[in-house]
Amino acid sequence: MSSPLVEVLDDRLRGNRLLVKRDDLLDPEIPGNKSRKLKYQLLGAQASGITTLLTFGGAYSNHVRAVAAAGRRFGFDTIGVIRGEERPFNEGLAHAESAGMRLHYLDRATARDEWLYRAG
Repeated sequence: MSSPLVEVLDDRLRGNRLLVKRDDLLDPEIPGNKSRKLKYQLLGAQASGITTLLTFGGAYSNHVRAVAAAGRRFGFDTIGVIRGEERPFNEGLAHAESAGMRLHYLDRATARDEWLYRAG
């Protein structure tokens, strides 16, 4: 799938032509670079017989939302480990949950300690 090119018409361009690659129009649920980033992980998971996808992200992560949508579309169970408290529950998390993702919350202090421990 290729991103559409949209021409910007503006007198300030002084005769120059400006085309914008609109990755945001590729897919309403798995937009732009998210579809490209997930493609090979999803293909690899399918080829390996993996049935569940696990991802980590913040409460406002577009990646979490995209993984949930991809899981629903391609038949994977999904789990999202969300850095932060369960509230505020926002549109992105509601979308992920409605796509079937099981959400688990990890408070910021624990997440920081765990991730620093694992990185060190």
